Amino acid sequence: MKSISRQEALTLLRDILASEKLVADNPQMLIDTHTKLLKAKLEKYLPYALEQRMHAREVKFSLDVGSV
Repeated sequence: MKSISRQEALTLLRDILASEKLVADNPQMLIDTHTKLLKAKLEKYLPYALEQRMHAREVKFSLDVGSV
């Protein structure tokens, strides 16, 4: 059994999350759906957009699709 430091674990976890595109490489470049729709003055479509994103995630995981 080998132990690793807390910093090594955090680095490893961040690398895994970044490779799966679950976090942005540069967090300041990450803009959420709500902000995008507000900037485009399309905030009335937010519930629909969020519903579609959730549906896409469900399909991705149920089909075990690897691409984002």
